[in-house]
Amino acid sequence: MDSFENLFKPMQIGQLRVANRIMMAAIGTNYSTPEGEVTERLVDFFRARARGETGLIVTEGAYVTQSGKECSCQLGIHKDELLPGLKELADKVHADGAKIFIQLFHAGRQTVSAVTGLDVLAPSPIPCQAVQEMPRQIAKDEIPQLIDAFGRAARRAQKAGFDGVELLVGHGHLINQFLSPYSNKREDEYGGSLENRMRFALEVLACVREAVGRDYPISCRISAEEYVEGGLEMEESIAFARRLVDEGIELLHVSGATYESGPMMVPPMLLPQNIFAEKARELKKALAGRVPVAVAGRIKDPRRAEDLIKEGKTDLVALGRALLADPEFPRKAREGRISEIRKCIGCNQGCMDRLLMQKDITCLGNPLCGRESEYGYEIEEAAAKKKVLVIGGGPGGMEAARTASLRGHEVLLYEREKQLGGKMLPAAVPPGKAEVGDLRVFLIEQLTKLPVKVVTGHEVDLHTVEKFAPDAVILAAGSKPLFPKIPGIEQENVAHADDILSGEKQLGLGERVLVVGGGLVGCEIANFAAEQGKNVYLLEMLAEIGADIGFFYKILLMTRMQERGVELHPETTLKEIKGNTVIAEHKGEDKEFENISTVVIAAGYEPDRGLLASLAEKYEVFSIGDCKEVRKMLEAIHEGFECSFRL
Repeated sequence: MDSFENLFKPMQIGQLRVANRIMMAAIGTNYSTPEGEVTERLVDFFRARARGETGLIVTEGAYVTQSGKECSCQLGIHKDELLPGLKELADKVHADGAKIFIQLFHAGRQTVSAVTGLDVLAPSPIPCQAVQEMPRQIAKDEIPQLIDAFGRAARRAQKAGFDGVELLVGHGHLINQFLSPYSNKREDEYGGSLENRMRFALEVLACVREAVGRDYPISCRISAEEYVEGGLEMEESIAFARRLVDEGIELLHVSGATYESGPMMVPPMLLPQNIFAEKARELKKALAGRVPVAVAGRIKDPRRAEDLIKEGKTDLVALGRALLADPEFPRKAREGRISEIRKCIGCNQGCMDRLLMQKDITCLGNPLCGRESEYGYEIEEAAAKKKVLVIGGGPGGMEAARTASLRGHEVLLYEREKQLGGKMLPAAVPPGKAEVGDLRVFLIEQLTKLPVKVVTGHEVDLHTVEKFAPDAVILAAGSKPLFPKIPGIEQENVAHADDILSGEKQLGLGERVLVVGGGLVGCEIANFAAEQGKNVYLLEMLAEIGADIGFFYKILLMTRMQERGVELHPETTLKEIKGNTVIAEHKGEDKEFENISTVVIAAGYEPDRGLLASLAEKYEVFSIGDCKEVRKMLEAIHEGFECSFRL
């Protein structure tokens, strides 16, 4: 059994004792009311993480004034009327055994007036390139009001019973904007030298300290580097961190980036795990143990979390998405149930991608995330037990079988292929996508431990169904590849992306590969082929390539394709394949691509509903995932859960 002697050692943060070194990093939820009020949903979301034995929870950023609001249903701490809800949140998290800080937040230029109803404010009239709304420069006589808003918010936090506050001094939000030479071009005492650029942050800290007193813990979350040209770098961050400690913070929380370097801020799976660990080590060394240091950035494995502390790179590990994926991560690690941890795969589909669209967050792999009020903290047994047949062992089918078994039903799962996983198998093959396999392994292990009978390599027919005589059938048969109906599509040198990624077919020996379809699958297969040294041409009939790809992942994937020389051809439609020549049409004109060794089709899928009509005549049938409508893995898993939960 793994030993986590460092991870589960108590931690002292100023006058506050925390039970272990696992901290929940602030992550936006959009679970509050439009007025910023705490909801039952938000309370239950944090309670689930407290019950899972997270030592210290930091709430999402709570806006300290209306001008600082970033999301439509963001948590607020800008007025006294919010105190009852905030107190309920703190009290209930405490009752479940965790300590809780609230993060004090002002978006600055990283918001829009449509959300705030006010001018967008910033130190200088320079728009954030990710948001692109021109901000109004904060007048010098407005600065004391903003500083005071942080102090009044901190006093509310203390009155509501929070154990401490965290100042968001990173990620390109207002305090970071004053600190950064990239966003601060002021010519008064708040701009220019590092001393001047630190002034706003230090005055906010002083105001907060005065509001809460000497013994109340204050954490600061900083971006060690901004990863933008002309932005904040480590040398200045170290000097700033030392000043923060001099002025009385009790915890330094290390992260990185801004919205303009977003993939580094919320790293997708293409980027390494534990991405800021070395930055934390440098800052920890510079502070020489004066205050504890926490680090965020794709920490998802308890063994590696233990090592980060053991190696002296950090004192606490800050988990964000990892606790969305599995709120019981700490408890399972402490009890040695490592294989039972549902690991975050860094897809961002349920969390950051939704947040950027002003939607409430969830988690691709964890349908309970943010729905604890609706379904409870754990899956309970159903009153009436049923015989449930699941047809299809992809992500939706496996989740349906898992949930149905946890509900106490008798479950039989059939998969036509020899392996479980469905489209998770090819999805894990492109460069940087191996972590998709973590979720597949989790689901398979869950089925192994549950009394689910799994039959692979068997095509289901009506006789199979009749023999089992189910009370309910969950059809999770997935989808079939779409091939454009054009001359030459049947040639030997034409393959579907799934066949290439599964290894059933190989890219030809020639150097030139042409990919048809510029969505997620097409871009990933193009990157895959380019990584193998092929000259790749990507055709997409729409004007935008990667229209279905999440914002941060798309930035990285497009960059990788560009670096590897993938030639992009938007608004280009495949017309014909003649041997090794591909004929396409671009804006009414034919375009030829010669000496193409392999044509890879990634032009979408269609639902596989082959059994639906015949089954529906005799059985209660539920279609989920792609056989209902072709979408993403998130919808398949969530529908599998919901269907089985309601049986």
